[in-house]
Amino acid sequence: MSPRKISAPGQLCRNAAISLPEDMIRLLDQVSEVTGRPKSAIALEIFRNAEAVLRRTLIENTHDDETRATGSYPIQAMLPVDAWSQLVAPTLISRARREKAAVAISKVLAAWPNEILFLNEHRESPSKNFARFRDELGGADLGYVEARLGSILSIAARLRDFGPPATKKDVIDITGLGDYAADSYRIFYLGDRSINPKDEELRKYLGLEIDEEATS
Repeated sequence: MSPRKISAPGQLCRNAAISLPEDMIRLLDQVSEVTGRPKSAIALEIFRNAEAVLRRTLIENTHDDETRATGSYPIQAMLPVDAWSQLVAPTLISRARREKAAVAISKVLAAWPNEILFLNEHRESPSKNFARFRDELGGADLGYVEARLGSILSIAARLRDFGPPATKKDVIDITGLGDYAADSYRIFYLGDRSINPKDEELRKYLGLEIDEEATS
């Protein structure tokens, strides 16, 4: 039996019809019925996560041995390509040790995989919201936890009310986000590799020269 096609709109498959085997179509039918979500949205989520796996594989096999050994490629490159993940990640990475940031990102995105869930669980008083967020981070104490929570709340509200930011200014206008978050978002969500970021890790990822004086 030949594969059927479903329409899957979005950044990864613009104006495309995706051919899927019948057994996967049946699974999509079941998940759509149970969750009430359109099959196209479910399929797009699957492909986004698949792209993250492919992107990670590409990075791990094209960077030199020293870079792979030290894990110095950006954490963002291994995350799903959705606006929520790609805005939350730099918010937690900024001014934090890489190891702790990686743990925090994993915990936050596992607990709240999208902005709606995050907002739904942070409707209480600021003190209760802070306690819930701090508890979810567990041992991944990054510092500036209250400020990070405020930024993530602003990110979630922005995505809910207006959708993903389209420009660097849109990102910087979100409370607590600056050049690093905007540059990271442009690279990993918008796919813009023409920028000239200041951050050393982002410059390495783009294959740009490192200004030793600027990063010292």
